[in-house]
Amino acid sequence: MLTEVQLSTVVAAFFFATLALLVLALVLAGALRVAGRSMPRRLGIAIAFLTGIGLGFTFVVFDDPRELVGVGVLIAALTFVLWRSGAGGFAGWLVSGAAIPWLALWSYYLSVQFTGRPVVDLGDVLRGLAAGFIVMFFGTWMTIVADQRTGAAAPPSWQWKPGVRSIGAVAAAIQAPEGRSPVPGQLVATVAALVAVQLIAGTAMQALGIHPVLQVAGLAVLGAVAATETFVRTMPTRNRLAFEAFSWLAEQEIARFREQSGTDVPMTVPAALRWLEDHPDRPANRWMRADILLMVDRTDEALVAAEGIPTSTPFEAVERLATLGLVRWIRGEDGGVDELLAAREALDPDGDDRLRADVMVAAGEVRRRMADGRTTPGDANQPLVDVRASLGARADGQVGRALRKRLIPGFTALAFVFGLLLLLIGPTPF
Repeated sequence: MLTEVQLSTVVAAFFFATLALLVLALVLAGALRVAGRSMPRRLGIAIAFLTGIGLGFTFVVFDDPRELVGVGVLIAALTFVLWRSGAGGFAGWLVSGAAIPWLALWSYYLSVQFTGRPVVDLGDVLRGLAAGFIVMFFGTWMTIVADQRTGAAAPPSWQWKPGVRSIGAVAAAIQAPEGRSPVPGQLVATVAALVAVQLIAGTAMQALGIHPVLQVAGLAVLGAVAATETFVRTMPTRNRLAFEAFSWLAEQEIARFREQSGTDVPMTVPAALRWLEDHPDRPANRWMRADILLMVDRTDEALVAAEGIPTSTPFEAVERLATLGLVRWIRGEDGGVDELLAAREALDPDGDDRLRADVMVAAGEVRRRMADGRTTPGDANQPLVDVRASLGARADGQVGRALRKRLIPGFTALAFVFGLLLLLIGPTPF
C-alpha cells in the first residue's frame, strides 16, 4: 500500500504528464492551423480527452464538495457548448476523460481492501466507483450518439467534410474559425466567464451560508446565463454577420414549417422518417418534404418533391429554384445560383421577399464555394457577410434570439444534474 506522500507523488506525476501532453497537442494543432491545414479528428479527440483528464484531477484533490460543484458546472458547460456546436464526439471524450482520475483513485482504494488494511470504507469505495462509471457511461454514450449522427454510417446530410456535399456546408462556413489559434477565442472567453461566476458567486454563496443544493441551482443558472451571453457576444464579427443573415431567414422558415405542418422540424433520422410517414406528399408540403428527404439521404425523392413545388407567385418560383438548387448541389450537380438570381428580379426590390431571396442566393454561393475543392471553409461565408448589410435592423440581435432559447435551458439542466451528483458523492478521501 502506498503512503500518503507516495500517493500524492503519483497523482502529481500523472497530472503534470497529462498537462504536458495537452500542451504538446495544442502546439501541434496550432502548427497545423498556421500551415493552413485542418486539425485531424484524432488530434481533436486527444485534446478533448486530455482536457477532461486534467479537469478530472480536481475531483481527486478538492476536499470541499462545494468546490467540486464549481468544477462540475464548468465541465457541464464545456460539454454543452461542444455538443451544441456539433462537436458531440469531442464532448463525449471530454466527459469520459474527466472520469479517468476519479476511477483510477477509487480503483486503487478498492485494491487496498484486499490487503487487510483498508483506509476507506468499502461502501464509500463502491459508491465512488459507481459514480465514476456513471460519468464514463454518459461520456461513452455521447460519443456513440455523436458518431451515429455524423459518422460514416450516417447520411451525408449532417456534417460537411472536404469533398462531401452536405446540408451542413453552410453551417460549417458560418462557424469557420478566425485566426490561427488552435483554441477559439470565443471558447476561451466563455470558459473564463464561467470560472469568474464560480469564483465570485460561489464564494459569495458560501459566505452567506446558502444551502448547498441552492448553491448548485444558483451556479447552474448563473453559469448558463454567463456562458450563453459570453458565447453570443464574443462571436467573431464575420461569423456573427453570416450567422445573422442565415439565421434571419432560417427562423422564418422554421416558424412557417411549424405553422403549416403542426410539428417541429425533425432533427434525427428516426424523427425525419416518422415525419415523412405522417405527412404524405401534397403540393403545399413539398418544400418541407424536399428538405426532410435530404436529411435521410433520399435524394431522388427529394428531387421529385422539389420539382413539384407550386409556383403560383414570384416568391414561390424563387423558393422552388432555391430548394431545387440545394437538392441538385447535394447530388453533385450545379446549384443553380444563376437561375435563382434571374428569378429574384421578379420580386419587389423593397420587399422582405426580395431580402429572403437575397439570403437564399448568398447561401447558394456559400455552397458553391464549399464545393470548390477547399479543405477548410476559409472565406466561404463571405456572401452571407455581404448580404447582411441589406437586412439592416431586421437581423440585429439575431444571434442572441436564436441561441439563448436553445442554450440556457439545456445548459442549466445539465449543470444542475452534474453539480448535484458531485455534491451527493462528496470529495475523495485523498
